[in-house]
Amino acid sequence: MQNLFTGNYFEFFKGVGDLPAQAITGTLCGVGGLLSPGACQKGTSTNGGDAQGKDSKADGAGAIAKGDKANVDGAGSVGIGADVDVHGAKDVGIGSGAQVGKQDPATKAWTNADNAVAVGSNAKAQDNDTTAVGANAVAAGKGASAFGSGVDVHGADGVGIGDKAQVGTYDEKQQKWVDAPKGVAIGSDAKAYSDHSTAIGPDAEAKGAWSMADGPGAKANGDHSAAVGPKAEATGEGAMASGWQAHAHGAGSNAIGENAETGTPDKDGMWKDAAGAIALGRRAKAYDENSMAMGTDAKAIGEGAKASGTLAQADGKHSNADGANAHAKGEDSSARGTGAQADGLRAIADGTNAHAKGEDSSARGTGAQADDQRSIADGTGAHAKGIDASARGTSAQADGTGANADGAGAKAKGEHALAVGPNADVTGDKAAGVGPDVKVVGQNSFGAGSGAQVGTYDETKKEWTAANNAVAIGPDAKAHSDHSTAVGPEADATGEGAIASGWKASASGKNANANGTDADASGDGAMAQGSKAHAHGAGSNAIGENAETGTVDEDGDWTDAAGATALGLRAKAHDENSMALGTDADATGEDSSARGTGAQADGQRAIADGTKAHAKGIDASARGTSAQADGLRAIADGTNAHAKGEDSSARGTGTQADDQRSIADGTGAHAKGIDASARGTSAQADGLRAIADGTNARVKGEDSSARGTGAQADGQRAIADGTKAYAKGIDASARGTSAQADGLRAIADGTNAHARARIPVLAEPELRLMTSAQLLTVLVLMQRASMRVPVARPLKRMVCEPMRMAPMPMPRVRIPALVELELKPMISARLPMALKLTQKASMRVPVARPLKRMVCVP
Repeated sequence: MQNLFTGNYFEFFKGVGDLPAQAITGTLCGVGGLLSPGACQKGTSTNGGDAQGKDSKADGAGAIAKGDKANVDGAGSVGIGADVDVHGAKDVGIGSGAQVGKQDPATKAWTNADNAVAVGSNAKAQDNDTTAVGANAVAAGKGASAFGSGVDVHGADGVGIGDKAQVGTYDEKQQKWVDAPKGVAIGSDAKAYSDHSTAIGPDAEAKGAWSMADGPGAKANGDHSAAVGPKAEATGEGAMASGWQAHAHGAGSNAIGENAETGTPDKDGMWKDAAGAIALGRRAKAYDENSMAMGTDAKAIGEGAKASGTLAQADGKHSNADGANAHAKGEDSSARGTGAQADGLRAIADGTNAHAKGEDSSARGTGAQADDQRSIADGTGAHAKGIDASARGTSAQADGTGANADGAGAKAKGEHALAVGPNADVTGDKAAGVGPDVKVVGQNSFGAGSGAQVGTYDETKKEWTAANNAVAIGPDAKAHSDHSTAVGPEADATGEGAIASGWKASASGKNANANGTDADASGDGAMAQGSKAHAHGAGSNAIGENAETGTVDEDGDWTDAAGATALGLRAKAHDENSMALGTDADATGEDSSARGTGAQADGQRAIADGTKAHAKGIDASARGTSAQADGLRAIADGTNAHAKGEDSSARGTGTQADDQRSIADGTGAHAKGIDASARGTSAQADGLRAIADGTNARVKGEDSSARGTGAQADGQRAIADGTKAYAKGIDASARGTSAQADGLRAIADGTNAHARARIPVLAEPELRLMTSAQLLTVLVLMQRASMRVPVARPLKRMVCEPMRMAPMPMPRVRIPALVELELKPMISARLPMALKLTQKASMRVPVARPLKRMVCVP
């Protein structure tokens, strides 16, 4: 019987209740008793019904009952098949044991179901507007629909399609069904247990209210949960799992991707929930509450942990791993960047392959390493080793407890050693060095300034001898011996207890003391104090800016003046034991000294100290209002100070230092020249190696650096570090508040950072006219240009007439060996730009037109 009525049952039998009884009767009897042996026997027909079959009954206008014991009770209803029971108006029941309506097990009384359809052996449509199609299919609840063998649908408007699909839950204890209104189960053994739940696919299960399971074996176990994909599983209110075998365990958790998981399974397969967790990506896993794993094989372990990137792993409460292969291990730890690793409580690793190991350790920058507790490594290749060690800057190294290296290439080795500045190198416990290329060897020693040095280097043995408790402050200042002190650019202290203070100040001898720009104290116990102060002879004293003791001959040689004293502005003491005191004082002769306003000292080691002080000559030093020091080793220190000459230094309001090694430090400072340095309000430094550090600092030139409020740096190697920092030029770098970097190799790091680099696109065919040998020659000419060798004409011929130029002899200049392969990366924009910038910066030769012709004219 079941095989007879195949296809769309509802469409086939829709409106059957409106057919004349004779039409159906004649048709069914004509098949030779197909329904049952007594199918064509007359049954009991009442109220206009038509019953045909043994013990059949039809009660109601237009009711039809066909089959042995068929029972139809309702107007316009049809029951076909043995033991069919149809109770209700306009119903259809077809198949052996099919039922429409619901019978009370205790009283055997029937409850009618109008407009219902039950088709199939033992199919049951129990409520109004229900449809049950298939053997043992059950549709209970107004508007419920069950299609398929063994389908159970319990709940108003529920839908079940597929072999043994189920809507609703059977309570074994109560021995009754719990309805799931508007539940949907589609697929073999699909089950929708709660109201508005949806299960689609073989073995799919939707247990929570408003839950959805879509896919073979998918399971949605919590209210509002969703599981999409084969064997996907979502457990917890609002949980969502999407993807092959994705698992979301915990309220509000999300697992999206093949084998993505939120929650933690134990060895027995039981899951620990992770509320609010997110796993996004293939095999991504977020194990604990509010954790997040994003990326293939990403793992987040610990409450609030976050892992983002392929193979990223965050292991610890509130830990954060961001980047491919990034690994953060420890509570509040953070690893950002490809291969970054942070291992320890609150450890931070930020940068490609950065490593931070130890509690509160921090490594920032590509390849940075921080190896111990509270250690800090900040910069590409920076390495901090030791508790509380700190290394900041590219390739900076700090080795020792409390060691601190700050600057590119800086090195600090020893307990509490300190190295600050590019290539600063400090070795010794409690030793410190501050400044570019500073070198300190010795315990408790201190060096500050570019090229400052503590200790002595043996050229023969190629090793350093330590100078303990020594101090060197200033560019190229040197303290060679124990307890010696050198303060000032190129200051030099040689001898135990010697002190040299000032630009190129020199103290040689036990307990010798030189204090002032170009001050010179020569002899045991000698003292020279003041800008360009000179004390020559044992026990001699030159005190005052430009004060002098000693005599200079026609050849510029000084004669010692033992015991001489010069005290006063421009005071001069020319001979041994001479003394000059007062402004404009002039002591001519050995060890002479002059002191007072307007004092003058014109001989070797002369010192003049006072208003309108004027010191001019070797080792001159001037200090005070309107001070001027014009000469080798000049120092001018005071209001309107002017220092002009090699190694000159000017400090104070309106200071200017305009020549090589010049330093200007103070309000309105202005340093212009090679190695120039300007520090203070309105500081300006324009020249090679220029550094401007202070309010309104401005720098323009090679290796320039500006630090502080309103800092600006415009030129090659330019660095601007501080508030309103601005760096524009080759290798430009701006760090700090309002930082901006506009130029080749531009880097902006900090608040409001802006970085923009423009490289002209130049035609390659114009460079192909030059052979590799000619390119090498151009590089040689560039090298010679930095040596102030005239090369404008040969360079012009090479740039503008490469095809006609005869081979040029190679100048004898020491340069790195170059081969064609090393030159290939320069073909395009880099070589012309290098030529242009090098020529303009180093030669001061006009090269714009020939360069323009080389770039623009084939």
